[in-house]
Amino acid sequence: MTRVLMHSVVWQYLPDSTQQRIAAAMLAAGARATPERPLGWVMMEPNRDLHRHEVRVRGWPGDTPMQLVALTHAHGAWVEALEPPYETRPYVMRAY
Repeated sequence: MTRVLMHSVVWQYLPDSTQQRIAAAMLAAGARATPERPLGWVMMEPNRDLHRHEVRVRGWPGDTPMQLVALTHAHGAWVEALEPPYETRPYVMRAY
């Protein structure tokens, strides 16, 4: 069983301090993840600079950074999966 933190269109409403606490908690939990107890982080959040919604994922154990895997309609009417290699970004995402 994989434990997953999933959120959509919430990150932008959280203060930086809260974003940092969540990211730190996920990194700490990820450091404890094992093949028998994996952990995932899935987020669907707007990128206001590019005027699109993005789906990013991160999984543990491992050291692969957060990856952009899809673009999506704000309410899920469509999802466009992206092909690897995926774009990566730091774990602490700033509000757009």
